[in-house]
Amino acid sequence: MSVMNTAEATQTVTSRRLSRPRRGKYNSLFLRPGTAGSTPSSLQRGLRSERALKIALAEMYVQGVSTRKVAKITEKIWGFEVTFSEVNRASAELDEQLESWRSRALGAFPYVYLDARYEKVRHGGVDISCAVLVAVGVDSKGTREVLGVSVSLSEQEVHWRQFLNTLKDRGLHGVELFISDAHEGLKAGGEAIFPSVPWQRCQFHL
Repeated sequence: MSVMNTAEATQTVTSRRLSRPRRGKYNSLFLRPGTAGSTPSSLQRGLRSERALKIALAEMYVQGVSTRKVAKITEKIWGFEVTFSEVNRASAELDEQLESWRSRALGAFPYVYLDARYEKVRHGGVDISCAVLVAVGVDSKGTREVLGVSVSLSEQEVHWRQFLNTLKDRGLHGVELFISDAHEGLKAGGEAIFPSVPWQRCQFHL
């Protein structure tokens, strides 16, 4: 879990609480625009604290922290526990944001760097090593952007072909050069989806 995210959430989480009079209703003075004491910054701080808490919960979930441990951590830091459904809801929101990023439309990128790294992934109750395929594009202004990421069982041609085809379907065009290591599966996948684009071996892999 990121210490920075935790600290930010801890500093601001109390700002979410509204004053409650004895009658049991929330004080609407806090919410009425233009009333003394009701500033937009107060509401913004509350929204930021909620986002920070959700980010912290989602990050703990992604890092593999169990729901029981998440509950203990939140109780110790913020003074309350979170339920399994709340952790699932936070992770679901993170999944939605990730899917939106992964499916976003692409444009013209003259230069595209392709590479893969291997990470341990829980699959079928067993930890296995999987290839994380990554594409980084460089636009005409020299700005780099991660175009896509895909977790595959290996770097075989079929996986690179599927990954590159997804990038093409999302609008990737104007590619003048692919740069990567000399993995045969990668080269074959690139030739299958972008047959007219030349390939150059990355200097760091020489």
